Amino acid sequence: MFKLKVCIVPRRKHICRLNQADASVSRAIWTLYQSAYQSEAELLGVEDFAPLNRSCEEIQTTPSAFNGFFEIDSLAAVSEAHTDGTCLSIDGFAVYPRFYRKGIGSELLRYILDESSCRSAVVETAAANEPAICFYARFGFTEIDRWETAEGIQLVRLGANLPSD
Repeated sequence: MFKLKVCIVPRRKHICRLNQADASVSRAIWTLYQSAYQSEAELLGVEDFAPLNRSCEEIQTTPSAFNGFFEIDSLAAVSEAHTDGTCLSIDGFAVYPRFYRKGIGSELLRYILDESSCRSAVVETAAANEPAICFYARFGFTEIDRWETAEGIQLVRLGANLPSD
């Protein structure tokens, strides 16, 4: 697990915007994604899982915004999202498996939803990933679409209306 120096005064738990253009930051995101998405691939019983094929260079050059949840100086969770001004699209959301079931994912998702000025949010996950579907349901996400990938994985798009200020 990579440790990043991003804050002048370390705090036990904190959320920071990540600069994925920095090679060490994109490597830390990639490492977390590899661990979390490998866990999801095992849950789904698949070997060829598209999120595992993403490179550090792709992470570095994506226009998405990344936020990281830190336990002291260890990156524990990452969100990746973009917006068109009205809808927040969560393109990636992962928690290091050793930090599962500690509320870290909930804190990070609440943060990105609260910080968004959008009226709605969407996220996609595998239909068989019940833990993720239940997680997002706690934040008001419901299924709005379903399809199958070329690899035969059923995916769902979940959507939620966000409160306006």
